[in-house]
Amino acid sequence: IAMRVGHASLFVGTWLALSACFAAGASVATNGGVQVEWKDLSYSVEVGKGPQRANKPILRGLTGVAEPGHVVAIMGPTGSGKTSLLNALAGRTLASSGGNLSGDILINGEKRDEGSFRRLSAYVQQDDVMYAHQTVRETLQMAAKLRLQAADAQSGEYRDQFVGSLIQQLGLVKAADTVIGDEKTRGVSGGERKRTNLGIELISDPSVIFLDEPTSGLDSFQAESVIHTLAKLADNGRTVFVSIHQPSSAVFNMFDYLLLLSEGQAMYYGPAKKAVPYFSSLGHRCPNLFNPGDFFLDLVSIDYRTSEARNQTTETVLKLGDAFRRHWSKTGHATARPAPKKGSLTPIARMRSLSDLLASGVRPITPPPAPPLGPRPKYAVGWGQQFSALYGRAAKEVARDTQSIVVRGITTMIFAVALSVAYSKKDIDAQKAIQDKTGAMFFMAVNQAFGMIGPVLGSFPTERGIVLRERMARSYRLSAYYLAKVWSEMPVVCGLPIVFGCITYPALRLRRDLKHFGIFLVIMVLNSVCATSLGILVSAATSSFREANSIAPVIMVISLLFGGFYVNSQNMHPFLVGLSQLSFIRHTFAALSINEFQGLRIPCAKGAKDCVTGGDQVLARLSLDGLSIGKAILGQTALIGLFNVLALVALRRNMPSYEVLKSGQVPQPPCDGPMEGEGKKR
Repeated sequence: IAMRVGHASLFVGTWLALSACFAAGASVATNGGVQVEWKDLSYSVEVGKGPQRANKPILRGLTGVAEPGHVVAIMGPTGSGKTSLLNALAGRTLASSGGNLSGDILINGEKRDEGSFRRLSAYVQQDDVMYAHQTVRETLQMAAKLRLQAADAQSGEYRDQFVGSLIQQLGLVKAADTVIGDEKTRGVSGGERKRTNLGIELISDPSVIFLDEPTSGLDSFQAESVIHTLAKLADNGRTVFVSIHQPSSAVFNMFDYLLLLSEGQAMYYGPAKKAVPYFSSLGHRCPNLFNPGDFFLDLVSIDYRTSEARNQTTETVLKLGDAFRRHWSKTGHATARPAPKKGSLTPIARMRSLSDLLASGVRPITPPPAPPLGPRPKYAVGWGQQFSALYGRAAKEVARDTQSIVVRGITTMIFAVALSVAYSKKDIDAQKAIQDKTGAMFFMAVNQAFGMIGPVLGSFPTERGIVLRERMARSYRLSAYYLAKVWSEMPVVCGLPIVFGCITYPALRLRRDLKHFGIFLVIMVLNSVCATSLGILVSAATSSFREANSIAPVIMVISLLFGGFYVNSQNMHPFLVGLSQLSFIRHTFAALSINEFQGLRIPCAKGAKDCVTGGDQVLARLSLDGLSIGKAILGQTALIGLFNVLALVALRRNMPSYEVLKSGQVPQPPCDGPMEGEGKKR
């Protein structure tokens, strides 16, 4: 017991010490807390097709208020609407065809402004999506670089102190320098991932915290530690919402308020400690020494195993919902907290978090002069700082993924050696070597294209959850992320074709002078960048790796078909000639052919018929005689720019949109509200 208490004390001790170092900051957190109120909140979606289409209600006229300094637990069986309610309160309900979100959400007595509220709130997702090759410390330092608002917060000394304190607070000291890990890389434990995910959101010191199933996948002690931390955060003036399925009795006792849902309706909302007496008054007594959380879930769940059980449990749920509405109509209005007077609570646009009041110091951390009142900037740091930080993170991810780099390097060398061996015969006929050279150059363009497009197809689908979370927190602009991501790939993208070219160029006995060899390497590098840009475009335009992996081969085969080797451009329909200009393989093959054959003299045996004496004749047969190498390289460059612009547009459009809250569209009688009493603090 002493060890458990000691661990829990360490888990939150630093946070309390940090809060004590700046009384002014604690005052802001408490006096400037955020009250969240929701009225007649309803949400429905369309299900079925054609005549079977119907509206399915997810939330049914929920009403309530959460005060600063409280932990509100949203409980209920699977499908009861817990996550839907959490998303609606946080402004993160994904838009869907036929979706309808209605009601009113007030922040400190005023209608919620999405932009301001997102800067004051944090949403901790159930899935702990983070970069696998970043350590815990690096992950938190990255969040600090992008989210800390104070001007002096950008100093390395300040960030180290701030992040170090947060690591101690979350009990992550032993795991601080361990990578996060994934299914291929061993990393931190599940509980440490959860706490790191929570720490990312705590960097900006939010006034309202939403957590979706924060204890899923954790053992009872780790779950208790996480909720204990949240309770301490609430004690410092924050408003905390937690959706949770089946808490242990120890975890349940840490909740201040309980909102119990079933089929989108409120079965109870009020102080958690009064839930058991409330249901006992309705004839549903919780047995002694029985976990209240388990009892409530059994009580409000519908049993679908048999029709008899379904009818019986449905009747129980309906009766509980009616009983709560009657209770609310009798006592709810009399005991509800009065609406705040206008101006009595700090407007959210003028509130400042603790991180706004901190600046770097030696020991201890001391608050700088308060910044001027007024709306905070949309982003904590400028575009240049965003790009620098994001590029550093992306470059580390690429460099530390040594397995992928080694595999790609070995594959490149295997193909290079195989190609060299295939054309290694000496004393070949110069006329027949024309076919060998054109075939080899086309193969090089195709081989490098397929080798580059594959590894980047999963780039954006796998990072989408991270980008969405960071973008919702207003950490950076999408353009800064995109350019940092693309530039981080360039060392590998440019290095592999250079290795490939250095092996194959002499083996194929191409023109042996430094000028043509340098141009050859430039063309191969541009070809790889083209393929990578196309792969990034496909990745940005799709929502999953499987989808991207299905589309990319189709595009590549079409590009290969119009690459200038299989079909001569003079034999194409006029509209296909213009379409073929979008084939980067065509531009690469044209540039390689011109670099090799333009001005080249080809030996011809005596008495030979139909002898090709110059490389210009070869280019004429390929319909490349009217094209210069500069134009071919310009075509490659233009496609690189086009693919990247389209990828950025696709990435922006592929980001999820959210349902717009329609005020008072579906008027319904209140289904819930706070019960008697305000919930005595622990």
